[in-house]
Amino acid sequence: MCVFGINSAIEQILIFLKNEVQAETLTDLRKPVYRERLLEILTECPLGLYHLGTWQEVFRWLDWSLSFSDYPELKSALESIRLKDANEA
Repeated sequence: MCVFGINSAIEQILIFLKNEVQAETLTDLRKPVYRERLLEILTECPLGLYHLGTWQEVFRWLDWSLSFSDYPELKSALESIRLKDANEA
């Protein structure tokens, strides 16, 4: 099964995130109201379970601009965004 023409790994991640933030639809994940909770979840989850390319596609689907080339950079980028957002709030 594919949602919006995306592969199953990306779909699994998005469905997990949707359930965790209790969004009604997958496209709701793109709404700013969910960003803080998504960042909290993503900084705590085991990112190494999926390929970096899968994460790049997840963030592209969420309309997030992140630059990373390995898992530590990905974790650092997520934490930086989370801190930046917290300081702006």
